[in-house]
Parts: sequence; structure tokens; C-alpha cells
Amino acid sequence: MPIFRPYAEPGPGTDPNQLACYPLLPYSNRIGNGHFQFSGRAIDVPRNRVDEPLPLHGDGWLGAWKVEEEETARVRLTLDRSDGKPYSFRAVQTCALDEATLVVTPDVQNTGDEALPFGLGLLRS
Repeated sequence: MPIFRPYAEPGPGTDPNQLACYPLLPYSNRIGNGHFQFSGRAIDVPRNRVDEPLPLHGDGWLGAWKVEEEETARVRLTLDRSDGKPYSFRAVQTCALDEATLVVTPDVQNTGDEALPFGLGLLRS
């Protein structure tokens, strides 16, 4: 049974929303009104897509991930957003085949000077 949305010819210009199973980080879903309060601070989060009125799913899914390690049934990808605003982070995503099971393990680390709420997930459609 297919678990991913079929796509005939993906390429560098393919919109990730046309595909499936991409990382949602440093937050998932939408940030209401593009800002929130945290630890007494007002945090503004910019829109990350022209066609969306609110910031959506962070920017991990929009970045160019680097292949850090590659094996026959496993790949480890990294994304460095240490210069991001307001979210500064480093992310790792490991994808591995365990017999007939795909195991995707996302991880995100705050590299900024201040604490922020982080979240992560995978969009599978």
C-alpha cells in the first residue's frame, strides 16, 4: 500500500506541498497572527510563503538539507539555520529502512541566545 502521494517527476523546483513526508520545524501548523508571547517577550514570526497569510510549518521543509551520512538503508540529513530569526536552530533528520518499515526521526536544537518553544513533526499526506 503506498504511503506517499505519487509524483511523476520531482526536481529542484518542485513545491514540497506537492510531495509528502516533510519535516515541520521549528514549529508545526500556523502561528496565529504571525506572533506570540513567550517568557514575557513578544515574538514575531514572518510569513514563509507568499500564498499563505500566516507563517506555516516553520522553514525546515523549505530548506536545502545536507546529506551528512549515507548508507544502503539509512540517510542522515542536516539543516543549519543558526542565522534564523526569530528561530535559530540546527536540525537533523534520519531516515532508515527497517525491513519493510520506514523510520523517520527528526531532531531540532535551539542554537539561539534565548529560549523559545520548539515543536517538530512530519507531514505525511
